[in-house]
Amino acid sequence: MSTVDQTEPRPFEALQIPPAALDQGGIEVLRAAIINDGLHVTLRPVFDDTRMWGRVLADIARQLAHAYEHQGRGAAADVIANIRQGFDTDLNTPPETQGAIAPLS
Repeated sequence: MSTVDQTEPRPFEALQIPPAALDQGGIEVLRAAIINDGLHVTLRPVFDDTRMWGRVLADIARQLAHAYEHQGRGAAADVIANIRQGFDTDLNTPPETQGAIAPLS
């Protein structure tokens, strides 16, 4: 799953808190990390209408596409197409490595 070099143990590299959250507050709904090639997630199931998670995941895909494009690693439309293809494939075929999902209460 990972293309992150994990041959040497090292400290966890957390992302910074979004600047708007520092100014305005908010609620964290998803944290994801690659650990030993497995996805580990902590989440807060906040939406009564679970279709809202589709909207969240779509917005994450758009932001990823723009980040890759900004780094010169592909056109945003191509990145979105690749994400969509991977999403559809993985929904139908579970990954070989198992991660951990921990709900936040």
